[in-house]
Amino acid sequence: MSIDNPLVLVVDPDPIHQEILDGMLGESMTVILANTAKEGLELFDFKHPDLVILEIDIPDKSGYELCKELREHADETACAIIFLAQAMSLEDKMEGYRYGCDDFITKPFQPEEVVVKAQRTLEIKKVQKKMLRDSSEAMHTALIAMKQSSDMGLILRFMESN
Repeated sequence: MSIDNPLVLVVDPDPIHQEILDGMLGESMTVILANTAKEGLELFDFKHPDLVILEIDIPDKSGYELCKELREHADETACAIIFLAQAMSLEDKMEGYRYGCDDFITKPFQPEEVVVKAQRTLEIKKVQKKMLRDSSEAMHTALIAMKQSSDMGLILRFMESN
């Protein structure tokens, strides 16, 4: 993830929404646009964006299904996903979370909200990645220490018996 200029994929069939989102986010982020789920998935696989802003109502597939596919193509921390939709019920939001989204932006959206949610979601993903990396390094260090401790134990037992 680039700290200075994260890559954002916007999947929305509405060219007006695409233009508005590109204008709002384009100052601090690189924005790429897709009109369909198929195009969005291809760009996702090719460009590996840091954030996907995904309209729930897209013509060739539901946003929920596309979100699930994106999660299958990359691990949970690889990229953030924010759903973009009209007013949603709690059940709709819970379904979005089950499919793997990180947040929601409700239409009509306010520019400040979009930018802040995008930035905050990216920050959270960055922290998650760092925590996973640190955890993995700590586990590796612990395994090495256990092996060395075990080796030292064998040496000490051998020396004691002689």
